[in-house]
Amino acid sequence: MVGTFAMASIQTLNKVSILGWIGFVSVMAAILTITVAVGIQDRPSAAPQTGPWDKNIAAVNPSGTFLGGMAAVSTVVFSYSGTPAFFNVIGEMRRPQDYNRALYTCQTVVTMTYLTIGIVVYYYCGQYLANPALGSAGVIVKKVAYGIALPGLFVSVTIYTHVGAKMIFVRVLR
Repeated sequence: MVGTFAMASIQTLNKVSILGWIGFVSVMAAILTITVAVGIQDRPSAAPQTGPWDKNIAAVNPSGTFLGGMAAVSTVVFSYSGTPAFFNVIGEMRRPQDYNRALYTCQTVVTMTYLTIGIVVYYYCGQYLANPALGSAGVIVKKVAYGIALPGLFVSVTIYTHVGAKMIFVRVLR
């Protein structure tokens, strides 16, 4: 908390941007580690460890509930690419007219990454996909992935705290 508060107190996003790159590399390395691990392992950690097992892959879960479907949709919608920070980004850009290009590039890269990693991990884990997905490849790989992702999680908290604090301070000072 103290570290997050100190880092989030930096006045501009420009000075926080190097943290964004550190977080991006950290989280991508963790996700790619899990993706490779589920691809080379015999079966997911949640699957039965002996005997045959069925992935039960389906595009739509016919036995799913409305609540389960809404939870799945809201997980993607609310975690999608840090969209609350976008307003602060345009406010601090040197050339705000480049915002649309940056936004489209960001969303394209995020969508392609979500789709690629999600499809690969779901293909290898099926119904035994853990939530969060970093636990899909077993306990040891999960600990390694979280260790790799920890700087990225810290950076995410720092950026969200910075953006939220900036919104509050701008309203209070107005």
